[in-house]
Amino acid sequence: MMGKCRGFQQLIQLIFIKQLRKKLCKEVSHINNSSNGNKTVPKNGKKQRKKRNKFRPTSTWKNFEQQCAELFDSTGKRNPLSGSNNKNDQGGKRHGDIIVPVFTNHGVKYLVEAKLRKSNAVVQRAIETQKEAKGLGIEDWYHLERQNGNNDIYVLAVSKEWMAKIIDFVVSECLIKKEREK
Repeated sequence: MMGKCRGFQQLIQLIFIKQLRKKLCKEVSHINNSSNGNKTVPKNGKKQRKKRNKFRPTSTWKNFEQQCAELFDSTGKRNPLSGSNNKNDQGGKRHGDIIVPVFTNHGVKYLVEAKLRKSNAVVQRAIETQKEAKGLGIEDWYHLERQNGNNDIYVLAVSKEWMAKIIDFVVSECLIKKEREK
């Protein structure tokens, strides 16, 4: 019998110690916060998270997708949930990372992917081209690459200003081509 009572007393002591610790922690955090200016701890004792701007993507790759979308069209936007979860207005699957309303509104079929990588061999070589051009005092530079044996796909690396000009040209050409088809 004594063993059971002793175990019960120890349990009560542990509960009392935990409650005492909680009280002390709250009092200490309240004292610390009041001494650090006007910061106060909410009643529940939890830190409040900063409210984020709903209209600004939270991660770097989302920001990159948004910047690319804005290059295509002032109303361009990133495709939220791109992949298997995303549906267009008609309920069909929407492909790509970027939605370009100027294409959609004119019935142009398109696919725009925007990929942000920590390291990329093509980008590293393009940076070398940019440095070489700067060293020679040349402002406009272009870096082209393609895979050996594949004559269909080229990768073009240019400055952001030139990318905007190229995309404007591509958009206008797509719209002109669509008008000719009608």
